[in-house]
Amino acid sequence: MKVGILNGLWFPEEIGSGELAMHEYAKILSQKHVVHAFACSARDCVEKVNERFTIHRYSFPASFFHEFPRAKYQYKIFSAFNLLLNHRTINKIREDFRRCKIDLLQVCDGALSEGSLLTSSSLSKKLELPFLLYFLGPIFSTGKFLPYGPFTAIDFVSKEMLVKRANRMIVVSSFMKAELTSRWKIEEEKVAVIPVGINVNEYSISMLEGSRVLFAGRLESEKGIKYLIEAAKMIPNDFELLICGSGGLRHLILDIAKRNDKITYLGYLPREELIRLFSSVSVFVCPSIWSDPAPRAPIEAMASGVPVVSTNVGGIPEWVPDGKAGFLVPPRNSKALAEAIIMLLENEKLRRRMGSYGRKYVEENFDWKRGKKVKRVMDVYEDVLNEERRCA
Repeated sequence: MKVGILNGLWFPEEIGSGELAMHEYAKILSQKHVVHAFACSARDCVEKVNERFTIHRYSFPASFFHEFPRAKYQYKIFSAFNLLLNHRTINKIREDFRRCKIDLLQVCDGALSEGSLLTSSSLSKKLELPFLLYFLGPIFSTGKFLPYGPFTAIDFVSKEMLVKRANRMIVVSSFMKAELTSRWKIEEEKVAVIPVGINVNEYSISMLEGSRVLFAGRLESEKGIKYLIEAAKMIPNDFELLICGSGGLRHLILDIAKRNDKITYLGYLPREELIRLFSSVSVFVCPSIWSDPAPRAPIEAMASGVPVVSTNVGGIPEWVPDGKAGFLVPPRNSKALAEAIIMLLENEKLRRRMGSYGRKYVEENFDWKRGKKVKRVMDVYEDVLNEERRCA
């Protein structure tokens, strides 16, 4: 089978959890099938990952790239909408689809990829390709926490059109499926729930020694970092809060860290360093205050045998077993965060029990190889192609 995967951006130019998960997935899929990934970039290029996996990158208007060289969300907006605005890009992708003889097109919905989604729908229709939607991130942008609120109307209209056009959809949590089916009249059988995976063997198990607490993620208000910092004030002095990541609150976090001996800001870390960091801490905290559909970091922490303190919002309760791999607390509750962190720091036996359970849970449910996730996605592919053959 020859599978085409279209996204606004692609790893490593974009290293969000969705892009990283798709890159890992595509590499595993390419062991038995031919995979062509299509994404925007600062320049046109073709990258051969292996004999069966090729990444096609397409440039978008240079003026946009130079105008917003450091602004991540503007970069995403224009990289996505370039697929609508730049006819040369559309024609080039169409030509590459034909040349690669794609059997099925899968489009991944990142944080802001409406443009690429619309284009994929148009291209698949013109080329008579079966079309699959893979929702990895938030299905609907609320405009309240996410910084691209002005695009909420475009987000809703484009996705409504796409949902009706798609042969099938994949989401990564039951929360996302309920959100999708409740907004539009969609048969539940049309939506498959398949959580993303990780390569568990990449993660060493933490010794869970000391009192180091880690937050890793985007430094934006919806991630609840404000409440974690408030919680840090309630925790005894013999602990250290490590914060790594980048985003709109970076400078604020940097300033707070300079004035607080408990907090260390590590900035953005390359993926290899972040994986090593997971194995050196005792507790991981994910204090999201929005309907986070599928955060990757708690899964990585559990893969490292680290207990997790998070909030009971969005898809998190499906991924972090409360009371077994860690604790889930109400959002926007600094006191509850602090109490859960203190409980784990002061009870080594509890820490180790929850860390061990989390590692086993990830091995059984999130490992790309052991969890047969790729096979489940392939089963959806086969269903779509079989339906197309019956209708032909």
